[in-house]
Amino acid sequence: MTEIATRPSPRTHPGALGGIRVVEMGFAAAGPLVGKYLANFGAEVIRLESRLAADVFRTTYPPFKDGVVGPDRAAMFAFYNDGKRSATLNLKNPNGVALARALIRTADVFVESFTPGTVARLGLGAGTAAS
Repeated sequence: MTEIATRPSPRTHPGALGGIRVVEMGFAAAGPLVGKYLANFGAEVIRLESRLAADVFRTTYPPFKDGVVGPDRAAMFAFYNDGKRSATLNLKNPNGVALARALIRTADVFVESFTPGTVARLGLGAGTAAS
């Protein structure tokens, strides 16, 4: 299994939230905006995205870099996700769920913005970070 960093690397200007690790599993605006603000104040934010269904902000909402529509070219996605680390996971695969759980256990904060029950069905909810 991939090793997971235990703490963020030191920043030159840590900000008010320096030393705080956040795992964000947001979609579209709500979760990513919370993660953006936490990152802007110095937290290490690790954004986890579905490998099977990319965030809609990756390909929608102009302007697009060089006027070309495509994945990772939308300015809206860049705005909501600056200052974050990111990874994609297949949460329909037990290995993807295990990796998400491992990352969440290293976090001080877990942000998600899925429909009610989604995180609980995956077994990523309450108790995951404390175990």
